[in-house]
Amino acid sequence: MSGRAMEKFEWLDPEEHEIGWHDENDVREWGKEPPRKFRTLGWVIYENEDVVVVASSVDGHQVGSIHKLIKASIVKRGLLSNSFQACHAVNAIRTHTCRK
Repeated sequence: MSGRAMEKFEWLDPEEHEIGWHDENDVREWGKEPPRKFRTLGWVIYENEDVVVVASSVDGHQVGSIHKLIKASIVKRGLLSNSFQACHAVNAIRTHTCRK
């Protein structure tokens, strides 16, 4: 994995409403709600004009916990420049301590 930097992505998740028939006014109100925003951290394994494939676990030959993110849904993307910053980015997602 040398040469690859850890990146943080924020992306909007498409949603489905419940199955069945719905009143149009209720659907309009549901449509006004902001989409849910998610965050993904990891190494970019593959990228083209439509998607970015990110793995959160790597050993040089195998990868795990992979996500295929649609570029059109990505609202923010940035590099994490060192392990301390990466630890604090992860800390925003789950609680644990980081060491300098």
